[in-house]
Amino acid sequence: MTKITRELSASMTRRGLFKAVAGTAGAVALVGLTSNEVLAAKMTKQAANYQATPKGGQTCAKCQNFTAPSNCSQVDGPVSPNGWCTLFNAKA
Repeated sequence: MTKITRELSASMTRRGLFKAVAGTAGAVALVGLTSNEVLAAKMTKQAANYQATPKGGQTCAKCQNFTAPSNCSQVDGPVSPNGWCTLFNAKA
């Protein structure tokens, strides 16, 4: 065994290896949880500039994010089919 190999062997104990693996797994789980929470979070009505009235010909009912009777995949809380916000995305 060379000096470098002995030093690496001494520093990589089984306990140290398990701690490193557990720490890495915990960090990966935490990052995964955080990104899922961010993806699931909806924008507030205020942040989306939601208004209960249409803007021009644009209404929530004509938006891809709208699900009848009063849900939006992007904005938190109930929305009016006649409402509008800056996240408007016309249905194809």
